[in-house]
Amino acid sequence: MSELVINRAILHVYDFLSGTVAPSENVLNLEDKWIQGYLNSIVRRCHYDTRIQEGSFHSDSTFLKLYEDFEAEGCSFVEYSQKTGEYVSEYLKSTDGQSYDILFVDYRMDESPYIGMYLLENQKAYTHFCGADSTGNINNTIQYHSCVLPSGSRKISSYALLKTISHEVSFCDDTKWTLGDVQVMKDLILACDSKRSHKEVMLDVQEVVSEVAEKCDENPTILLSRYKNYVQNALQETDAVSVEDLAVHVFNDSKKLQDTFISTSMEHDLPQQLPVSSHTVRSTMKNQKIRTDTGIELTFPTEYFENPDLIEFINHPDGTISIEIKKIGKITNRK
Repeated sequence: MSELVINRAILHVYDFLSGTVAPSENVLNLEDKWIQGYLNSIVRRCHYDTRIQEGSFHSDSTFLKLYEDFEAEGCSFVEYSQKTGEYVSEYLKSTDGQSYDILFVDYRMDESPYIGMYLLENQKAYTHFCGADSTGNINNTIQYHSCVLPSGSRKISSYALLKTISHEVSFCDDTKWTLGDVQVMKDLILACDSKRSHKEVMLDVQEVVSEVAEKCDENPTILLSRYKNYVQNALQETDAVSVEDLAVHVFNDSKKLQDTFISTSMEHDLPQQLPVSSHTVRSTMKNQKIRTDTGIELTFPTEYFENPDLIEFINHPDGTISIEIKKIGKITNRK
């Protein structure tokens, strides 16, 4: 597991529903194990999120300027986060009164320094409240809260990570937060360009592989499993593979398939180098899921498709397909 070190963190409250705006004047207590555990979960989950997009700041980016002022020791971490939080909160007001906490975390991942800004959308939840009535008897009741933080295991919809040495930025805005045709996180708050996320690229490749199968009258399930299996194996040696390498290794028995894959990749404007980070592979490449037109759904480890001793696809003259699953020692019902 990658080494994560959290140096400091601070939480600012922007509860527009209740009218509570409370920028903190102190950093969070990292000695508190519950706070430390929550921060670790948020930072790790976001840092290796396959939805994340890499970007580069525009020269007039206010978000970058605020950090550069902080970097030049013009203000403290608390002041920097307050100024940046105030700047971001002006855009948060456009979200139909939704309430947010803005979390800033100064951390290092494998010795690389980052500052993360996480927009924690307040959740709605019920909780118990223990009190007493006028006679002193215990009176338990239920209270409704609209300012509960998202759990540490939940994906954060909007956040930005600034790599402080290179001033590179990566971000996620899964809410598709827009004002008209403008993407608020990318175009207004960060003012940056962006590339497709790793998740988007890998899904695009899968779409290309499926198109190749259709064009060349091949079984898309077999080709997709070859693609996923090759990427998993490539992970042991590299963080990226080229389109040409992918064509050669996935379609090694057919020059026609190789050429069709490369030409279709160009039609989809795939990048020449395809990311295959371990976290991307773990979440999207481990299994192959299929659904037959008879309503049967199956999930297999992708490496099984290269082993006819475990699973075999049989094409029949009438155009139908049989799937034979072999060497089964036990079948367990899943709820």
